[in-house]
Amino acid sequence: MFGKFFQSTFFSDDVPLVGRNLNFVYIFGSSASFLIAVIRFIQGYSILSVLVSLGASLVAIILFLLTHKFRIYKLSSIIAVTLICHILMPLLFFFNGGLNGGMAGFFVMTIVLICLVLKGVWCVIHVIINIAIIIACYLIGWNYPESVVSFSSDYYQVIDSLQTIFISGLLIGLLIRNNVKLYESEKKKAESATKAKGDFLASVSHEIRTPLNAIIGLGEIELRKELPKETYDNLEKIHQSGVILLNIINDLLDISKIEAGHFTLNPAPYQLPNLIQDTISLNLVRIGSKPIIFKLRVDENIPAGLYGDELRIRQILNNLLSNAFKYTKEGRIDLEIKHEINPAKQNEMILICSVEDTGIGIKDEDIAKLSHLSKTA
Repeated sequence: MFGKFFQSTFFSDDVPLVGRNLNFVYIFGSSASFLIAVIRFIQGYSILSVLVSLGASLVAIILFLLTHKFRIYKLSSIIAVTLICHILMPLLFFFNGGLNGGMAGFFVMTIVLICLVLKGVWCVIHVIINIAIIIACYLIGWNYPESVVSFSSDYYQVIDSLQTIFISGLLIGLLIRNNVKLYESEKKKAESATKAKGDFLASVSHEIRTPLNAIIGLGEIELRKELPKETYDNLEKIHQSGVILLNIINDLLDISKIEAGHFTLNPAPYQLPNLIQDTISLNLVRIGSKPIIFKLRVDENIPAGLYGDELRIRQILNNLLSNAFKYTKEGRIDLEIKHEINPAKQNEMILICSVEDTGIGIKDEDIAKLSHLSKTA
């Protein structure tokens, strides 16, 4: 029974973070206030001081029950801050020794509480109000000491200071610990959801890419034949749509892997001439009837056999060419492939693929985001 109540109060997904913090403050505050009232009654404090502590305990219980039942977390946060931070604590200051008591710890706790249960402009406003009230309390206590109920002996002053340190320190520590635990719980849920999404996308994209690759491949073969213009145009559109869809699927899968932290390179031996030929053939059909001249320049010193992630290199080269063919209406498209030896590792080379065209170009703010370097060995 208690475990179910504890779970629904502090760790239920139905309760927002602010609500969980509020519930924690209400329950802890009610228990601490009641305990303080009992201790002060036993020690012979003024009846007014005991009644203030009991009243605080009762108010905390009522607010907890109303908040938990009606889910009025935002309104409850403002009420709690107003009653606890702006009314109760100033009252305790004047009924419990003022400058000579342990209220400094409680005042620190009020600022922490405001920051945990309020957001945005409401948080800023109430922090300012609370600081102004704290300063006012100290000024009044300093200039008008008769307005403060003093302790009857140094013993009670020391006890009050110890109580304040213990209660405020414990509440702040438990609130921080509670938020850390909630953060870890939410982080695990987010990681689990991201993994599930990645697994789903990987499975679905694999099932989609298999028939899609067949459509693109067969479309490319048919486009090489002599066909009536209308048939050629329709088939070209089908082929281009398939290529675009395949790129979207690959991008979605890559994004999912990056989010999950599972994006890795899979280097293996591959033949650069085959990669270049396949990528160019895939994109040349996009020219159609557009008056475009395509030129290819390949550094003759590049070895035919390379070692790297062929799939990622294909993606880079295909993205460069597909954008060039898509946004160039007429003129020329030049593809140049060259290499440089990696100065840090002499057994590695950097493959440089660059495309120059007479298309619409790239926005100035997007140029800095581009990289034309692909590392192979």
